[in-house]
Amino acid sequence: MGIVQDQLRLSTHKRRALFEKEMMSLHGDRYTQYRRDYKRAGLFEFEPEFPIYVMFEQTYRCNLRCPSCIQGYKPARENFKDDTKRMSIDTFKKVIDECSREKCPSISMHSNDEPLLVKDLEKRIRYAKDSGIMEIIMTTNGSLLTKERFHELADAGLTNLLFSTDAATPEVYAQTRPGGNFERVVEMMKYIKEYKKENETSIPYTRASFVQSLLNAHETQA
Repeated sequence: MGIVQDQLRLSTHKRRALFEKEMMSLHGDRYTQYRRDYKRAGLFEFEPEFPIYVMFEQTYRCNLRCPSCIQGYKPARENFKDDTKRMSIDTFKKVIDECSREKCPSISMHSNDEPLLVKDLEKRIRYAKDSGIMEIIMTTNGSLLTKERFHELADAGLTNLLFSTDAATPEVYAQTRPGGNFERVVEMMKYIKEYKKENETSIPYTRASFVQSLLNAHETQA
């Protein structure tokens, strides 16, 4: 069984429980309340006065053109295109400052973009952490991630790292992530797994995503 299948099939509950325990040890009751509120909001049982999760799109760019994403559909991508290469750090800080004032507990560093294209991403993550944001989440296709940059992201305060793969084999990955490098992403997953083991930490919480489609449905039984 490969590393992607390991990430997908390893007891999610067990890994998440270890992560939650570590986060609670760092943030105490505030983290517990955040997770409670997040769950209740998802069930439409709670409506916060200020968002408990803010998603950033810092650059409308990606290095891949995946068929499941707007970045892979040129007419739609061009329709949303503008001349802004990336969100300025001043704008990013302004939003984070508002989040901090309102006690927002969680943000994501991605939307329809590849966050690793933001050169000062680590600086932004550290600013968010220092401003009191507890959970800092990033989804990436992983093809630009290196060991050195992973360390910088982890040291800055990244708490959740999600690899968007939608494949469990190189053959399917070539279709779901055209232009990406399956072996490189797998090696990074292995490296991060060993890093967390050596450092006795569950942070950043790491997983590989697999959204079923006509391209990969047969791999759910692999």
